[in-house]
Amino acid sequence: MKNSKYIFICIYSFFISCNPSNKKLSKEQVQEIKDTYIPEEITYFYETVFFVDPEARDYKPFKGNTKICKWDTDIYIEVYGNKTEENIASLKKSIKSLNTLDLPIKLYLSNKKEGNNIHVYFGSKEYLEKELNKKLPQGFAFDNGFGDYEINSKGYNMKAIIGIEDSYESTESEASNRILEELTQVLGIPGDSYSHINSIFYQSRSPIADFKLINLDKKVLQLLYSKNIAVGLTMEEFYANFKEILPHTQLTNQAYLDFENFILKKEFSQETINLFLKTGFKESNYIINSPNIQKWHNNLEYTFKDKIAYVDSVLISRNITLINKLIGARKILYKKRKKYNANLTFYYEQEEKSFNQFSYTGKDMLRYQIYKGKILILNRDNKIEESAREKIILKQLLIVLGFKLQMENLESSEIFGKIDANTPLLSINDEELISLFFSETLKSGMTKDKIVKILEKHYTINKNELNTEEE
Repeated sequence: MKNSKYIFICIYSFFISCNPSNKKLSKEQVQEIKDTYIPEEITYFYETVFFVDPEARDYKPFKGNTKICKWDTDIYIEVYGNKTEENIASLKKSIKSLNTLDLPIKLYLSNKKEGNNIHVYFGSKEYLEKELNKKLPQGFAFDNGFGDYEINSKGYNMKAIIGIEDSYESTESEASNRILEELTQVLGIPGDSYSHINSIFYQSRSPIADFKLINLDKKVLQLLYSKNIAVGLTMEEFYANFKEILPHTQLTNQAYLDFENFILKKEFSQETINLFLKTGFKESNYIINSPNIQKWHNNLEYTFKDKIAYVDSVLISRNITLINKLIGARKILYKKRKKYNANLTFYYEQEEKSFNQFSYTGKDMLRYQIYKGKILILNRDNKIEESAREKIILKQLLIVLGFKLQMENLESSEIFGKIDANTPLLSINDEELISLFFSETLKSGMTKDKIVKILEKHYTINKNELNTEEE
């Protein structure tokens, strides 16, 4: 769900519980889809329709638990709670917008008391807790959402609930935007993405004042409700038929050749290459593939959620300056004054836990590009030597920037090795590693198996060690 300053939406569990029999796409159906929709539309469909929250309790990446579910009957919407003129007008506007798409179903605002299949609740948090018979999580944040709708044995949606807390002051356009977004998503498109800032499915808070369904959104809905997309179609089946046009496969041989030329020109040490192979690649939650490179797609703007101690702000600033220097001309880290649009946030953590638990990154699931991150650092009450604290913060920064979290200590690295307050902040190998990883020639989505084939022509690569690590 989007980040909202004034209202939040709760849609209860999308269609992860959908369990109709698996469907297959015929060659004719695949070809018709390719003839009707351009690659970007097919890609965006995959991103938003086959979405599963990695933090969901029953989340299992690529295990067949993500299937197409949609409506096969007209939708009658009943409104409960705070039925203001503005709320009703926004709902009517959203219904009208969706009905112009010529889908095989229609949406209606209902006045009847029975037979309605979408129930929209407006009201305070307490009202929603009572009426929806579910407890909202403590400290519910504006960028979170959850929900539920019922699905019949054939996999078609039967009933849905939308809850909108409107106890905060909000403008009519903001309320209208949220209603349109959530009504669209309960049609069978639960996912958000960072790919298109004007889209109704844009993950973060959009600068667009008045949301409308852009053409890309309309195409996703029309593809979902086309005769070629059957209820029960799995993520794996769709991926198998369209993987050649999805963005992650579009890296050319020339891109890998450019990377090889860069490696030859820089003459990195064997130790740096070993570090790179251990720290530079991550598994994807959504694509069956070799571990791959995942990097930030744009400049990284940071802010502080809590009041950070001055000494910590100095340590953070010093680390950012160091990283920028090693990266070179491309400055990827700078402070953002408007907190709600920052894409990296620093928090304080009160408890004494391993720092390795505290870095977090969010990425676009197809493009292997990181879009958002947060770092939890221990409160100043936890006594840690300043030099060690600085190393820990730097390590967390590098993990958020795309490096793999290491559970072992790497001897040739200061930052990925055992944290020692009495040694330099970075080793020479660490400095080379950072400049290698942020090279323009190393692209998001490059796979480990292809990179290894390049490197083994020029370096000694221990294949047995690599295989053990991936297991």
